[in-house]
Amino acid sequence: MKLSTFYRSRLPELTIGSEEARALTAQLPERSGVDARTVAKEMLHAAGSGHFYVVTPRQARILWSAKRHAPRLYQRLMPAASQRLISRLTREIDSVTNEVRLR
Repeated sequence: MKLSTFYRSRLPELTIGSEEARALTAQLPERSGVDARTVAKEMLHAAGSGHFYVVTPRQARILWSAKRHAPRLYQRLMPAASQRLISRLTREIDSVTNEVRLR
């Protein structure tokens, strides 16, 4: 089973959709600092070591662990955290979209 947060890949180049969707697809992985090669290496190493769960990168492991070991706390905290993230990303995407339109 593979779980992951965002990581840099060629996905933004292949995204079809609105300007906002393409901006989001390009922006989220760039923030992660992790690329597809690193994720693949970690996954292969863990699978080769016999691990059933492969959770990468570190941020995803923290979220997965919290959800698994403290589900009520996770459920209580995540809606507000998700809303803050969505609001921040919306502002950033609006900024990127405006820059694209000005070009």
